[in-house]
Formats: sequence, structure tokens, C-alpha cells
Amino acid sequence: KQWYQRRVRVQHACYNSNKGSDAYSYLQSTTIDTYRTHPRKRRRLNSAQILKLEQCFVEQAYLSTRDRYNLAKTLAITETQVKIWFQNRRAKSKRMKSERLQFDSVDRNI
Repeated sequence: KQWYQRRVRVQHACYNSNKGSDAYSYLQSTTIDTYRTHPRKRRRLNSAQILKLEQCFVEQAYLSTRDRYNLAKTLAITETQVKIWFQNRRAKSKRMKSERLQFDSVDRNI
């Protein structure tokens, strides 16, 4: 039993030989179904990894590709995990800043 089904659109080059020797190419789209037999397990970071990520975030909110690679290697996690963690942390920081500004403006009005 499939856990879920995902439709993927694929483009591939096709050649039309109806024009004689002047065959031309074009892209044709095809939709295919892919199946995953089980859900991915969530990979949790330990407290030491989170602490290191937080320290790096304080230094710089955006990582270069090289920095992301080195940090992932140091923490023994994937680059994707580092990238997603930083995206989520930037969103959290933005949300907290917005809430803080909103709270400050309410205090001034009282």
C-alpha cells in the first residue's frame, strides 16, 4: 500500500521526423506518478548541534555555500538540514522582531 502519490511533470526533447531531413526538436511534457512506500522520519538535532547553529546565526544570518558545507560537515548533518534550519530561524527572527515592534507600539499608546 502506497503512503502517498505525487504527480511529477517531466519535460523531454522529442524529434519530429515528418519534415524529412529537417527534423526539429521540441519539448513534450509528460506527467508521471511517483510513490513513496513510507513517510520520512524527522531527524532531530541534538542540543549541541542547535547551540552551534545558533552561534553561527548570531554571527551571520545567511551562509555561503562553502560555510553551509563546512558547518554541515562539522555537525555531521546534511547541507539541506543546515539550509532549512537557517531558513526557519530567519523566519522566526523576523516574526519575533515584528511582534516586538507591535508590542512596543501598544506600550506607547497606553
